[in-house]
Amino acid sequence: MRPYSEKVESLFAPYSGRYIVRGKSAEEVEGFGSQGRMVVIEFDSLQQAQNWYNSPEYAELRKIRWQSGNTRAMIVEGVAQ
Repeated sequence: MRPYSEKVESLFAPYSGRYIVRGKSAEEVEGFGSQGRMVVIEFDSLQQAQNWYNSPEYAELRKIRWQSGNTRAMIVEGVAQ
């Protein structure tokens, strides 16, 4: 996972992405089992998040994440504050 972690930020930053949460452990108090680690990346818009996720550069890096373990990814539209 290290090659992924070392490169991912440089790929989401041009799409307005920034880390909000990057925790080594997560405590799930309700639900169906914790993954143990949580990362939340915020983008200026849903479209920016989708553009990053579907970019050719991230498509290559995503393969490393898939090979490194059992992961989940979601794009969630937030609420303007």
